[in-house]
Amino acid sequence: MFPEPLLRRVYDTLAPQCGWPVIVNIETPELEDAKKKRDLLKTHERTLKNLGNLIADTDDAGSLEALHASVRVVEGKMSILRAELGDTPATSQA
Repeated sequence: MFPEPLLRRVYDTLAPQCGWPVIVNIETPELEDAKKKRDLLKTHERTLKNLGNLIADTDDAGSLEALHASVRVVEGKMSILRAELGDTPATSQA
């Protein structure tokens, strides 16, 4: 599979020579917004995994309390994003 920017550039270059129609750009802010939210959700999932690893490797009570608080904040943000995207929540990894 080829990346969309490459295919677009090839098409734009060959369109005049081959008589192909011009591609009309249609703005889709809701699709872009959903993509950004999905990317942010993936980032939060990686963060939860990393926090889980830190929790497993930490013995200090103060640090554990702070890490668990961070996990709760990230999980809260993830649940908001999932609700906005209409996704079902996955199990926590921390």
